[in-house]
Amino acid sequence: MLGHMEADRARLIETEARILDHEDQMACLARSLFQLRAEKMATQGRLDAYKYPVLKLPNEIVSEIFVHFLPVYPRPPPLTGIRSPTWLTLICRKWREIALATPALWRAIGLTGHIPYEQRDQISEIWIKRTGSGSLSIKIHNTHLSEMIPAVVAHRARWEHLHLRVCVSALSKIMGPMPLLSHLHLKLEGVAEDNTFTLHEVPQLRTVALDVCDFTGSVMTLPWGQLTSLRLDYLHPSDCVPILQQTTNLIHCGLHLRTHDSHVHSGPDMTLPFLESLTLTLSLSAPVPGFLHAFTAPALRSLHTTELCLEPNPIATLTAFISKSGCRLHTLHIRESSGDKDSYIHAFSSIPDFSSSRSWPDISSDEEDEEDAEDDSTDSE
Repeated sequence: MLGHMEADRARLIETEARILDHEDQMACLARSLFQLRAEKMATQGRLDAYKYPVLKLPNEIVSEIFVHFLPVYPRPPPLTGIRSPTWLTLICRKWREIALATPALWRAIGLTGHIPYEQRDQISEIWIKRTGSGSLSIKIHNTHLSEMIPAVVAHRARWEHLHLRVCVSALSKIMGPMPLLSHLHLKLEGVAEDNTFTLHEVPQLRTVALDVCDFTGSVMTLPWGQLTSLRLDYLHPSDCVPILQQTTNLIHCGLHLRTHDSHVHSGPDMTLPFLESLTLTLSLSAPVPGFLHAFTAPALRSLHTTELCLEPNPIATLTAFISKSGCRLHTLHIRESSGDKDSYIHAFSSIPDFSSSRSWPDISSDEEDEEDAEDDSTDSE
């Protein structure tokens, strides 16, 4: 019995020693833990006090940077994806507040591609609300659109730029005053003789681009006389003349004519007293002799054309046109030229900027393909 007591006393002394040893270790760990926590607090304090350089910028500067992140107005950004202004609202709280307070980020709306109608309607309504009361750029590409986006049409009084590729029947949805509209681009399909489109209350309209298959004079009524820039694509020369006779204030004009058969244009004449630049090309290989000579443009400085537009004698045609107009050309570019360049240079030695080439891609088609590619990439994002 005495032996067991001695053993227990020894075990107790050993246990107390071990407890003291563990307490010493715990005290050491506590001191180490305290130091680590103090170091953590100091580090966190420095991080909390640190300001990232971009976050020090004034809101006005950040807002301007955001605007430059987008395509140049009036070209619209994608509705979704990393190139959409919505992406800027997802970075941090401050950037979201700045983006939502910058109307210029939301003023260009492109309803293109294959985004579901309901989603486009919802996004366009949100974006328009964020623009406040400012001007808008609207781009709609849907030839079979049965109903225009209500949220967009309701604000047509704020439209500044309008780019439509739709059926003519859809145009009735946008009839009404557009006091801010300055640029109009229309590509229309499904034209019939009983279709009409009239814009009267557009006092700021200055630029029009028109692409209408099977165009007739009764289809389109615009305030032609107030335009300063006009582009007509795929119209027959006889359909262009009545329009050009009314556009007496034009400064820039581009004509990409649709001709199936060659025929001599015998009039009437078109006088454009303020015209400074003219681009004249053909979509097919049927020349229209006499069409250029029907122009009188005394202020013309730049002429871009194809040799086919100058048939049957390009140099004689140009000489007669320049003489009739009394203009002093500074730039003359002749594309699809098969003639002797030296003959042109000799005949028009007084023109400082002359060039010719054997090919000229279809600019209108290239632009359309580029837009389609843009629409497809937008949808994939």
